[in-house]
Amino acid sequence: MAGPFQDAAFSTPIGATSAPFKSTHGYHIILCEGRKN
Repeated sequence: MAGPFQDAAFSTPIGATSAPFKSTHGYHIILCEGRKN
């Protein structure tokens, strides 16, 4: 994972939805349901 996906995934609190962000593939949002170590 790199770039905007990594930034959004790790800055979004568990149980929250990220703000929309743009990548080279279009616009995205992330629903953070949990994290694995």
